[in-house]
Amino acid sequence: MRARDCPRGIVADWFDDGLRIIVLALRSSHFTAYIGLPIKHSLSGFDYNEVSLIDVHGGFTFAGEGGENFPAGYYWYGWDYAHCGDYAFSKGDKPLEGEKDWTLGEVIEDAGDTIYYFQKLRKLAEMIRDK
Repeated sequence: MRARDCPRGIVADWFDDGLRIIVLALRSSHFTAYIGLPIKHSLSGFDYNEVSLIDVHGGFTFAGEGGENFPAGYYWYGWDYAHCGDYAFSKGDKPLEGEKDWTLGEVIEDAGDTIYYFQKLRKLAEMIRDK
């Protein structure tokens, strides 16, 4: 399933050992992905540039609390799939040569490494906090 075929909003939502992960279809154009930490976690509240040591597709582009657009009770770090080389439906009817037209399954798979390394950072922050 591609973003342009999805309803606008959350199209995937799951939990992974203390993290909440969501994928949104944005304006039926492209996907965005987010990792949520409980709002009181020691890694919550930072600017997304401060967690940039984690490799993520195109780099982190969002950090903020849940509420109107995201589930409340979490602090979210997000990235998108509309960078140079990615196809976004808002750019035209079909991808240009060489543009990646991401499917939901590919976004979920791509997020796996980011989730893995974010888990390592989360656990390190908790060990430091508890020391």
